[in-house]
Amino acid sequence: MSIVSYLDEAGLPTDLVKQTPGAKTPTTAVLVTQSGDGSYVGWMNETQVGLSTADLHSRASREALAERRRSAGDL
Repeated sequence: MSIVSYLDEAGLPTDLVKQTPGAKTPTTAVLVTQSGDGSYVGWMNETQVGLSTADLHSRASREALAERRRSAGDL
């Protein structure tokens, strides 16, 4: 089951989830030493996966951000 399918089944909105068929999923490894110190190593796959300026400035994105601000009491 994909993450988007899981979110759909849970009744969460997925209209702003951007999917890139065939792209490799970005990966992060979290490394923790015995003393509890941590660090991470990430591979973002920036050549295949990412958001464009158009994605961030789309009407749907602006409306979602405005709704988030309203619900948080920021407006």
